[in-house]
Amino acid sequence: MSLEASKEDLNQSIDDLRKYRDRLQKELISIAQKLRMPQKNIELTLQEHPELQKAESALSELIKQQSKKQPKDNN
Repeated sequence: MSLEASKEDLNQSIDDLRKYRDRLQKELISIAQKLRMPQKNIELTLQEHPELQKAESALSELIKQQSKKQPKDNN
């Protein structure tokens, strides 16, 4: 039994995670704008938001896995 994700699974996970990250960013920006936060504070909030950091970290890891798989899959 292999625990390695297929190329399709990785692509789907990356796509889903990007959509989640983008949706979360839009929601945070929308709320911050309703609160009339300065743009600098909004950007800082986005950079420091723990859920966005987790999503970025997971996305980076999946992209690394994807790049490692591609040479094998092309043979």
